[in-house]
Amino acid sequence: MAEFPCVTNMQDMEVPVQEDEGKKRVYGPKVGKGLTIDRTFPWAGTERAIIRSLESLLSANINTITGTVQCKICKGRLKVQYDILEKFEKLKAFIVAEKPNMQDKKAPYAWKHPKRGSCLMCLRHNTMEPLIWPKKQGINWLFLLLGQTIGFCNEDQLRYLCKHNRVDRSGNLDELIYKTYFCLWIPMNEHGGMLSFIQINPTNQT
Repeated sequence: MAEFPCVTNMQDMEVPVQEDEGKKRVYGPKVGKGLTIDRTFPWAGTERAIIRSLESLLSANINTITGTVQCKICKGRLKVQYDILEKFEKLKAFIVAEKPNMQDKKAPYAWKHPKRGSCLMCLRHNTMEPLIWPKKQGINWLFLLLGQTIGFCNEDQLRYLCKHNRVDRSGNLDELIYKTYFCLWIPMNEHGGMLSFIQINPTNQT
């Protein structure tokens, strides 16, 4: 369930739109693209669509993250802050509870249909959702994971994450959402034991 504790108003930002990557499907980064990038957020990794482990974040004194949400009606934007450990524990509890329902490697209903928050500006309900930048390199993946709002991504964005995590990016939307959650969850929960039960078919293709 999406929860958006609003912090501050955000001014509108101009965001560059990434050009079409074309129809050819490859696993891993394109030829000519470096494996490492500048961090788009302090809590992001230095590789495309790769996040840092919980241990790495906390050891670096990164205890909170922020993201932007936008109203579908009035287009107003707000900045939202999450406590990393609190959200991590909520996500872990959800995965444990839903484990029996994910044996078919498809996303549970709550992940496929995340709830929208209410807008504090136009006062409409169920209108606020994460603002996902068109340039995929700038997507705030940890914010989407901890808010359990990956379901707002489109298939192209989900396939992008699977590609850069070297996971088979075939399948329908249910399967892509499932793969995306665990592409992010497994490295974050690197010492997770039973919670790393997932299998997401890595590929060696380049």
